[in-house]
Amino acid sequence: EESDGQVSSITMSQTVIEGGRTPQMPILTAYCEPVNQTTWSIKPLPRRYNTQSSSQPQSSEAESQSNLFSIQYPHLTSCKALPSQFPIDTPPVDLDPFLPWIHDVFPSSDGKYIQFIAQNRRRCFNGQRRVYNGERLPQGVVAHKNYVHLEYGKNYFMRPQAALFQHVPVKKVEVSDEHDDDSSNHEKIASTVGEEPRYRLASHEDADPDGMDTRFICRFKSFDPDATTLTIVGYSLSEFELDYDFHTYRKGYLHTATHEGYDNHMIWMSQLLFKCPIPEDWRDKVKLGDTVINDYSTLYVDIIPIRTPPRYTPPREFFQPKYRNSKMTLENLFLPDDEWGKDHILPKIDHSGRWENIPICMPSLMTHGLLPKGSDIRSHSLPDHTDNHVAFPPDETPSVIHEVIACTWASTTFKTRSNRAQVGDGKRRLKEWLEFNLLSGFNHIYVYDNSGAFTNRDSLADVIDLFPPEQVTRIDWPCKICSNRDGNEGERSSQYAAESSCRMR
Repeated sequence: EESDGQVSSITMSQTVIEGGRTPQMPILTAYCEPVNQTTWSIKPLPRRYNTQSSSQPQSSEAESQSNLFSIQYPHLTSCKALPSQFPIDTPPVDLDPFLPWIHDVFPSSDGKYIQFIAQNRRRCFNGQRRVYNGERLPQGVVAHKNYVHLEYGKNYFMRPQAALFQHVPVKKVEVSDEHDDDSSNHEKIASTVGEEPRYRLASHEDADPDGMDTRFICRFKSFDPDATTLTIVGYSLSEFELDYDFHTYRKGYLHTATHEGYDNHMIWMSQLLFKCPIPEDWRDKVKLGDTVINDYSTLYVDIIPIRTPPRYTPPREFFQPKYRNSKMTLENLFLPDDEWGKDHILPKIDHSGRWENIPICMPSLMTHGLLPKGSDIRSHSLPDHTDNHVAFPPDETPSVIHEVIACTWASTTFKTRSNRAQVGDGKRRLKEWLEFNLLSGFNHIYVYDNSGAFTNRDSLADVIDLFPPEQVTRIDWPCKICSNRDGNEGERSSQYAAESSCRMR
């Protein structure tokens, strides 16, 4: 039901989908871990122990699996409807701010990566007001030019979101500590790849090559629908799509993130884009869509954030070695051995807060019905489409089936910034815009339909259905912008995520 023109994504997701996830298949689950920011000032950073063993001493900074609490999302049942069913408007990030605020997830067309489109949840709580005359602010709350956040408690709680944009080096280690054994009650999952890899926080000099520039551990699992069993099939470490610290430096800013959070004007810190390498044995199956049965996946990925405090120092103090041949790096100012120690071993995955059972669906063109399942995009790719000024490795030349595409984030109705006005002629505007751009030479247009953020009684589907499906594709995108305030204090999260989804897909 409508309420002030708004409706939750959970309500919108209850569309009947043919096929989809069966009751036996894994359910998308968030395991939330308590965050104690008071330990961030301790050097080296205290470990988070697996405290299921009674002989392990308890401490205020040591979190355990027994402190985890899970939230299941059984309404995610369809690969085709994944962007509309993913828990975005009421995310578990509000309980565990180290979890990425995911808006979209999909595999690359070559099956090598699973791509994530996430947003910075902290930016949603940045509205400001003047400090009252004589007002005493709570401890930890800092004013900026006599202004303070409207929701300074939430802004403070969300500080871990900034850390997710910063790389952390890790090194694989052998763990023989008896306190790190898996004595939990968590149901054991079979594995075809041996023991779970363990990591410690490291310096760039000590880090493994694939652990030099990461933030998440990725665990892959396969579901056998006949035996109804789940098996671990691989692990990898995440990779960033861009270097946010380097971007901040090139923009001329002193800090990638700040304690106080008065940084909404740094727009590049709104979109968290990262990917997980898919195990090699599964890449062809993902590329051809063979892991999807009746519109739901049998291959899943778990995302485990590596939990370190945000670095509020200048980015140049911890640039990766690849930048060190230039004059950009300030040496030995952020010392990981001092900040984290040399024996900060990360907890086992099942003792860590995480996203679990994220479905790995088909590549985008198959999901949208523009290519048949089982087809190789390279066999449909247009010839001589690459820019002569861009050099790609032979096996990484992009494959495309359209010369020029466009995307739009649109709605039947919407409110302008600060809710000043209600615009209700979205259908007329979209029809005119589609006609014009198709006549102008665009081969295909993707419409991110945001109508579900305002109403559950209408959408742009009837307008889009006026055009051939090989020209216009509708993507149900009901997630709301999390803040509609004026100027830099607003956060157009839904719009930014749709833009990134379009470009990356």
